[in-house]
Amino acid sequence: MNHAMILIAFFYVGFVFMVTRRITRDLIQDIDEEMLEQNQVYRKPAQEHLQLQAQRKKLEEQAETMFALYDMTREINKSFDESSARAVLETKLNEHRKDSDPDLKNILNQQFALALRRIQLYQEVERLAMMDSLTQVYTRRYILERLEEEGQRVLSRQASLSFLMIDVDYFKNYNDQHGHLVGDQLLREITRIIQENVREIDMVGRYGGEEFCVILPDTGQEDAYLVAERIRQAMESQAIKVYDLSLTATVSIGIATLLIHAQKVSDLIERADHALYEAKGLGRNKVIFARKFH
Repeated sequence: MNHAMILIAFFYVGFVFMVTRRITRDLIQDIDEEMLEQNQVYRKPAQEHLQLQAQRKKLEEQAETMFALYDMTREINKSFDESSARAVLETKLNEHRKDSDPDLKNILNQQFALALRRIQLYQEVERLAMMDSLTQVYTRRYILERLEEEGQRVLSRQASLSFLMIDVDYFKNYNDQHGHLVGDQLLREITRIIQENVREIDMVGRYGGEEFCVILPDTGQEDAYLVAERIRQAMESQAIKVYDLSLTATVSIGIATLLIHAQKVSDLIERADHALYEAKGLGRNKVIFARKFH
């Protein structure tokens, strides 16, 4: 009896131990699963945080690139000549030399190419506004602006400034006899002769039609007369080759010198123009001074 009770007690204890072990194992497993779930719950925000940091860094790099491009474009757009634009490009490339991103450098080069094209177009438009398309000397508008600038400089320094008004004698006859193509080419050749007989600092312009003008900085009336007479004689003595024709032409020239024939810059052209018409009235192919102002 005692032996049976001991055996029963032994089996009971074993059974309780097994049940307790299984319950404990299940509890531990549940706790592990819960901890794993909790760990995943906490790990997800950490991963999201890392992803956000990576996205932020990428956005900052992109923003830096955009700011660099904006800054370079703004600096280049301040330039109106190729050398200045190229200097800006080299500076920006040096600033970003440490960057390994080839796209940035490609974009910088593309921006420079666009800016360079803009500068070239600007210079071409500026040149077209300044230069007469037929004769390639200054336009009337530009020559008047420069005359005003030179006149103000002369008045402030009490220096000398002379102005020549030149008209091709009987030019209408060339157009009537030979056509406007010949007339246009003749004007180009006359322009060349005028330019060959003035200094580099002198400014030649086409005043309109067959009329030309020359600004002579730092030139008094005596020297202005020498220049005008040199132009007149060169025209008179040269046979001008126009296509298959050999033509001759003469010019009449009026001279006005600031502070001698005109007191104001605005009167200088009018005085020279009156002298020109006086030269034409006296038979053309002449150089005449303007009348002195009173």
